[in-house]
Amino acid sequence: MNLRVAAIREVYEIQSKDLVHDIKDKMIQEPNFFEEGGSWAHSLCVMNEFYTIAKMTHLPFSNDLKLLYIDVCNEAGSKVSLRDQNLKKEFEIELSTVKSPTLKM
Repeated sequence: MNLRVAAIREVYEIQSKDLVHDIKDKMIQEPNFFEEGGSWAHSLCVMNEFYTIAKMTHLPFSNDLKLLYIDVCNEAGSKVSLRDQNLKKEFEIELSTVKSPTLKM
């Protein structure tokens, strides 16, 4: 059973890193990413799904995903739902307590 949990954790962590990379690429490559009908809403939806999986399985939701979530919400501005705004605030609070030179707010 422990090997199965370790394998699930490893796949989840790899997929999380891939997700961050893919969304960052889309932000750069798609000029209308943050416009009406752009990919920003779908990107938030996918990150929300990863967050739900993390909560249900007690796997970590990476700081890179939290930072990206915050960035997407900030860029999308008033188009972001109240639920997403609240989760963004939660991530900002969590990250403000992290003492790491790689994380910059």
